[in-house]
Amino acid sequence: MRALLVLFSLLLPLSLPTAQAADKLAVVTSFSILADMTRQVGGEHVHITNLVGADEDAHTYEPSPNDAKALLKARLIIKNGLGFEPWLDRLVASTATQAQVVTASRGVIPRTLEEDGESVPDPHAWHNLANSELYVSNITKALIAADPAHQADYQRNSQAYLKQIYRLLAEAKAKLGSLPRATARSSPPTTPSATWARPTVSTSWRPRACPPSVNLPPPKWLR
Repeated sequence: MRALLVLFSLLLPLSLPTAQAADKLAVVTSFSILADMTRQVGGEHVHITNLVGADEDAHTYEPSPNDAKALLKARLIIKNGLGFEPWLDRLVASTATQAQVVTASRGVIPRTLEEDGESVPDPHAWHNLANSELYVSNITKALIAADPAHQADYQRNSQAYLKQIYRLLAEAKAKLGSLPRATARSSPPTTPSATWARPTVSTSWRPRACPPSVNLPPPKWLR
């Protein structure tokens, strides 16, 4: 009996992380910035599986079989939209997952860019802090709909997060207003992995859009 108790005491810590993860809302995010946003709002009530890491390119990412498994286990899939991750739509269709797909950029009016003589929407809407409220609002609503038992926590976390965003906006506007008009600009993030929470306020910079040719074919296992 003593031997069994010792064995149980050794196995119990190993089982706790799995049990705790099972009790949380399973969420898949398409890339790291959405994972950060979702973590801020979801807090301890969500278990996040992120697909594209901070050092990877979401435009050219090729999903793996493990990504497909993650989608099948998820209750929510949060994507940027605006054509940012076309591979994710194919992945969702191929897995026939029952998870709710949420577009974080819903309601955003994207900047229009000229690319090869055509007008295309800029999918990097999070670069503009003013759009962050919509992102956070869409994520919060999705978490509440999927897990209403923790609505109060999600709303509280969301409000606290938005206060941080409003503060950053105020600081960015103050700094911009103190600069001469001709030099009132700041360097924007150049990759999808750049920290979104750094204010990117510019009067002349136009971000480079992802060219239409980046719509790559899916990997062989997904076809």
